[in-house]
Amino acid sequence: MPQDIPSLIWGIVIGVVAVFLTGLGSAAGGDAWNLLKQKLHPPSPPPPPPLYVGVSFNDHSGISKLNQRLKSSGYQSNWVELHKTETQRQKGYNIQHYEGHEVRTRVQNEESIWMVKPPN
Repeated sequence: MPQDIPSLIWGIVIGVVAVFLTGLGSAAGGDAWNLLKQKLHPPSPPPPPPLYVGVSFNDHSGISKLNQRLKSSGYQSNWVELHKTETQRQKGYNIQHYEGHEVRTRVQNEESIWMVKPPN
């Protein structure tokens, strides 16, 4: 234990001020905060890529069966051009997913997405 406590305290204060003024403390603190934030709230994974199928679902039996079940329950389903999805949302349609994927098709370079409207 040092004999001169005030010198020790002054040395610590000067060291802390030097670290603060050089920006080393704030950079380390910022890095530590970002690391803690990522541990507490990890970023969500990117959505899975869209699933491309034929217009009549003939090439995907799972989606074809889902479409039949939805229609028999009174749902309406449509292929909607991507630039018109917001208009269809306002009419009550929602994007239908299959196993987490958006379902899309391409006809003559025009991409469409499968949207479904629940029964009234």
